[in-house]
Amino acid sequence: MKKLLPLPLLLLCLSARAQCPEALPASGLNLAPNGDFETAATGWFSGYDPTDALRCAQRHATTAVFGDPGSLGTWPSVRPKQGQRMLLVNGATDWNSAAWATRLPVRQGRYYWVEYWLTSLSPDNRAMLQLKVDGNPVSGVFMGPAVGNWQRFSTRWQSPYDGTATFALHNLATQVEGNDFALDAIRVEPCGPEPPPLAQLAQAPAQTPDALPGQPEQTPPASPSGPRPDQMARTVKPPRELQVQSATLRVRVLDNMRVDGDSVSIAFNGQWLVQGHAITHEPLELLLTLLPGQDNDLVLHALNLGQEPPNTASLEVHDGTRWQKVVLQSDLSRSGSLRFGLRE
Repeated sequence: MKKLLPLPLLLLCLSARAQCPEALPASGLNLAPNGDFETAATGWFSGYDPTDALRCAQRHATTAVFGDPGSLGTWPSVRPKQGQRMLLVNGATDWNSAAWATRLPVRQGRYYWVEYWLTSLSPDNRAMLQLKVDGNPVSGVFMGPAVGNWQRFSTRWQSPYDGTATFALHNLATQVEGNDFALDAIRVEPCGPEPPPLAQLAQAPAQTPDALPGQPEQTPPASPSGPRPDQMARTVKPPRELQVQSATLRVRVLDNMRVDGDSVSIAFNGQWLVQGHAITHEPLELLLTLLPGQDNDLVLHALNLGQEPPNTASLEVHDGTRWQKVVLQSDLSRSGSLRFGLRE
């Protein structure tokens, strides 16, 4: 039997095709040119200085398209996630500059599913990436995984206008030491068929994301994908409470005791952070920012019960002073939840 113990979060999507709204299946078209970096520096741009791989390994705020960085003598050996090349990034001290960006045509009311694969090149001060569209954050902040461990992160965005939009990945970590990472297999995929002309959109309102179970129906401007159909009837358990001393939290989620095949989706303050994540002993990490004047709740939805029911996740939270550990349990009818209380 598994023992109880708990905590939060991050993101590895098992299938991008499942993340568009239910009535708008993914189109299968990748709008991001050269998302696998096989044609080097074409189709994208960066606020960092482009250079060769050897200089990139030695200089901050630089990028280089390369194969295995292990041959450079500074970084460990890591194979590209897809193809023969990936984007190497030596972190900057300025989070305003985009590590990667591209400008694409968009249609008003249409959803776009954005995903990318990320790995760390240094164990120290791992990157904390956030997707922005035209300078506006549209995702949570995702901490880089362990060195050499590729993980997929994804976000859904609905365009409020016709025209073009800049999709950009920003690294919010600004430490000089460490803070190096690699990107690969970037996709920007429109959901559903081409929408009607703008004149018709005024008569037919755009479809809104599904409401989060246990929350009132809403349309957050930067929400990741809505819930799966089998989560719609869930109830959320009364939250367990955890007192913290900072509004900025580092959260790790991993299996409790023995890995037995548990899979979960995770939401924070009414927005999905994780869809279809398989829990293991390798912790997934996320940076959470508590909002003042409201409840700050993390909800864990079980996608299965594993080999040893119920679905149990060990959550570890660091508030800058200490680590605290909680265990959340969920089943296929009720979702576990954790509420963070900020000490004055």
